[in-house]
Amino acid sequence: MISVEFALLSYSNSSDNTYSWMLEGLDKDWTISKNNIASYTNLKPGTYTLLVKAANSQGEWLTKPLYLVIIISPPFYKTWWFIALFILAVAGIAFKLEQQHINRIKARYNLRNKIASDLHDEIGSTLTSINILSNVSQQAMDKQPQQAKEMLHQISAQSKTIQQNMSDIVWSIRPDNENIENLVTRIREYAAQTLEPLNIATRIEADDGLIEKTLPIQHRKNILLICKEAINNIAKHSNATTAKILFINSKNRITLSIEDDGKWKGNSSGTGTKSMHERANALSGNMTMNASEFGTKILVSIPIP
Repeated sequence: MISVEFALLSYSNSSDNTYSWMLEGLDKDWTISKNNIASYTNLKPGTYTLLVKAANSQGEWLTKPLYLVIIISPPFYKTWWFIALFILAVAGIAFKLEQQHINRIKARYNLRNKIASDLHDEIGSTLTSINILSNVSQQAMDKQPQQAKEMLHQISAQSKTIQQNMSDIVWSIRPDNENIENLVTRIREYAAQTLEPLNIATRIEADDGLIEKTLPIQHRKNILLICKEAINNIAKHSNATTAKILFINSKNRITLSIEDDGKWKGNSSGTGTKSMHERANALSGNMTMNASEFGTKILVSIPIP
């Protein structure tokens, strides 16, 4: 509500003074009253001119009306700049949501491609080998039964490898296995079935600060396979009595420490060790290996994603 009070500088019978006003932009005619207050409510935003004239008690009007310019500003949410900012904000949010949607689609596409690639690399070649061994063993069954028997053993071993590889791939893509605690549990299970029959005491632990941290699929898979390769090396080449695998939290990086007290008999530049280096590099990390007569220590340092 806006009220404008005015007065005529005539003090002779001032109660008989007459006032007339009109608000240009709203009123269509003059208002005449003895009241000297003009009041308006619910004025729309804009510019108005209030014209006022007065007459004294003898009825003599001023020759020229006085005027007052009144500017009504809109509420902030109706200003052009607020509307422009609001439109930009909505457009920005819509763009961000669309980008997130596109990124999710890309992530699913990349994941499918990666799984397909892993299946081809880790299983396809083994299946080809099994197929070749099957054909050759069938031909050798009658004339070379011993050779055929050896081939059947190879088929059995390679079938178990495929089964294990499939199990690792399925495990790594399951969402409920995304934290490090589940990764440690998986490694413990593999170490138990591989090292315990050899009477190798094993300790596998992670720092408290890492237990609940989550890892992307490729991190889970590559770290798991690095540990499995290291466990296999301990079982085959070390004659160790103890082994330990530790996940250490070190300044936004995971340091994986794998140690045993055996004497290394393998090839430090062999296929398995090379594969461990490649998997560490794939995670933007690095790996070092030190082997001596007192034991072997592998350190893998990986940025926490």
